[in-house]
Amino acid sequence: MKKILFILVNPLSHDETFGIDNFVKGLSDDYEFYCLAPLFPATYLLNHQNIKTTTLASSIDMEHKEINDIKSFDDWKKYYDSIKPDVVFLVDPEFIITAESNLVFKRTWLSIIECPIGILEYHDRLAVTKKGYLTLKNADKLPAKVHTLKIPFTRVIACPPNRPVLSLTTEKAPLYLKNEEPFSNLAMYSIKSSLYEELRCSDDNKIVMLFFSHQAMLEGIIANMSTGYHYKAVIETLVHYFEQVGAPIQLLVFNVPKIEEIKSEKVHIHYFPSLSIEGYKHWIKAADLLLVESITHPALIDAAAINVPAVVLANSVTFKEKDGQKILVSEMGKIPTKFVWDKMNELLNIAPEVLINYVSFPHKTTRWTEKKFISDNFAYYFADLFNEPKTLSLLNELLMDTKAIENTKKLLTEYLLNSTELTQTAEDIVKTILSAQR
Repeated sequence: MKKILFILVNPLSHDETFGIDNFVKGLSDDYEFYCLAPLFPATYLLNHQNIKTTTLASSIDMEHKEINDIKSFDDWKKYYDSIKPDVVFLVDPEFIITAESNLVFKRTWLSIIECPIGILEYHDRLAVTKKGYLTLKNADKLPAKVHTLKIPFTRVIACPPNRPVLSLTTEKAPLYLKNEEPFSNLAMYSIKSSLYEELRCSDDNKIVMLFFSHQAMLEGIIANMSTGYHYKAVIETLVHYFEQVGAPIQLLVFNVPKIEEIKSEKVHIHYFPSLSIEGYKHWIKAADLLLVESITHPALIDAAAINVPAVVLANSVTFKEKDGQKILVSEMGKIPTKFVWDKMNELLNIAPEVLINYVSFPHKTTRWTEKKFISDNFAYYFADLFNEPKTLSLLNELLMDTKAIENTKKLLTEYLLNSTELTQTAEDIVKTILSAQR
C-alpha cells in the first residue's frame, strides 16, 4: 500500500485543509494518508476518517510551550522515517519561501525526503524560475526577500475557479487536479430534502450558504482589523438584499459567532461558528447559492463541481483623509442608496480599517478597476457587495429567475467540460509523479 504525506507549514492555514480532503477523496483504497500541520489547521483534520494527522509546532506554540508532536528536526526525521512515504505533497508552501523565520519547519528539513515531491497549490500564486526553482509570481517586485525552493518537484494546481491557463514560461507545465463529486443529482436532492426538515422550512425556501474563512479572520485580526464589524456589516447588507427577494431565505452563515442583533422575519439566519470538513461537504450540496469573500476560496471549485451557482463578494468602497476628516471614496462613484450610505458611514466611524478595496478579504487590492462585475470567463459571479442595485439584481436572478439559473448551470457544465482535457484525477496525478521522478 502506497503512503502519501501532506505537509502544511503555515500556522494560519485553513482553506487548504478542505483542498487536501478533495485530493484524498479522488484516490483509491490502495493509499494511506498522513498529514503534518500546525495546530490550527490540524484541528480540521484530526477527526478525518482517512487521514492520520500529526501536529507541527509553530513559533507561537514554542513561545507558549504548547504540546506538539513535532518541534525539532530530530522529531521530524523520526516522524518521516516512521512513515517512509512514497510521495510527499507540500501544500501551498509559499510561507516557507517568504516567511521561514516565523516557522519551526525549515527548508533544510526537506533534504531528508527521498521520495518524489509534489507541490499542491490552491491559490496559484507560485511560479517556477528559469533554473527550475520554486518561487512566487512577480517575486522581483515584492518588498520582502523571496527565497526559492531548490528541490525536485512536480507542480500540481487544484483546478482553479477560472479556466486553467498554462502560464509558465518553462517547458514543464503543471498538472491540474480535477475535482470530481461522486454524488448523483438524486443523492443531492435527498440531502436537500433532509435539510428542509432540519431547518423546519418548506421547499419554497431558498438556501444560501455564506461561507466565511477562519483563515481570513485570523489574518484580519493580525492586521489589526476590527473583523467583527466587517462580518456584521456583510451579513446585515445581505439580509437587507434578501428581504427584497421574492422567496423566504434560509441563510446559513459559517465560521463566525452568532450576531444577536441581526434579525429578520423573512430571512432566517442559522449560524455555524465551527464547521467540520464533513459538515461543509454536506451543506454545500443542499445550497441554491454559495457566497464567499475570496476569489481563491476552494469552495468555488467545489460549487462548480456540483453545479451550485457561486458569488464572490468584494468591495470597492474605501476612504481618504482630507482636511483632517475621513471621506468615503468608491469606484462606483456616487454611493447608490441610503442603506449603503448609512452602512459605510457606520464603518467609517467605528472600524475604518475594514474599508479597503478587496477581492479577497482581508487583502487589499489596487487592481479593482481591472475586475469585471460579472464575467462568463469564471465559474463564479463577481459582485461589488455594496453596489445595491447591481448586487441585489444579481442575487435575485440567481435565486428566482429560472432562465438565469439554468444559464448559470449551463456555464458551469461548460466550464467543467472545457477543463476536462487539461485536468487529471488525483489517482492519475500520483501515478504521474511516481513515474516522472523515479
